[in-house]
Amino acid sequence: MEILYQNLNRLENAGIRHALLRGTCDVLEHSEQGIFLYERVGRAHMLATDEPALGIEWLRAHDAEKFRLIAVNQPQIADWLGEKMPASRQMRCYTAAYQQPEPPAPAGELHIRKAGLSDLPLVLSHYDLVDEDELREGLRRGNLIIGQEEDTPVGFIGEHLESGMGMLTVFPAFRRRGYAQILEAHLIARILARGQQPYCHIEERNAPSLALQRKLGLDISERLVYWVF
Repeated sequence: MEILYQNLNRLENAGIRHALLRGTCDVLEHSEQGIFLYERVGRAHMLATDEPALGIEWLRAHDAEKFRLIAVNQPQIADWLGEKMPASRQMRCYTAAYQQPEPPAPAGELHIRKAGLSDLPLVLSHYDLVDEDELREGLRRGNLIIGQEEDTPVGFIGEHLESGMGMLTVFPAFRRRGYAQILEAHLIARILARGQQPYCHIEERNAPSLALQRKLGLDISERLVYWVF
């Protein structure tokens, strides 16, 4: 697989590189101009190319209007998808990736535990941007962690099925105590311990989240990725 990702920008295409490296994808198309794949765990398509016409050609060949979730790196391709998927929504995001060998050291402490299926009601009561089936599968896989003050949960964070960090939530009564930084630092350490690169996608207008990534030492891409779903 190395030949497929060696020319990809490590930061901008962190999700594609991760899928290739962990072997959870089917490569649908590739050339010197780009790559198009299907990530099986998250059931997400990903396409990266600097040639919008080529990307659209690949999407046409694979019935893109039937996709449930796709990330592309060109606004022209995202707009084309919007026309083919009229009921779809588009989310414009920066990619943030942690590219240092050692995890960040959070300023503060929390008890961290792995979330289980018994925590599903708690997660659902505070987070509604992922459907219940995906959350259930993420909990089954051990993808979420919960922070606690003694026995009291204060928030959670996890990895989406396609592997990006996300779902960071600190409950209202516990905000402004640095817990978001602590939760993400623990998740970064966990991912690094597996020999993988922590990364996430941040909605372009989410200034607090972008600031948090920079504080934790993540690098932020200059270009956007466009999620269509």
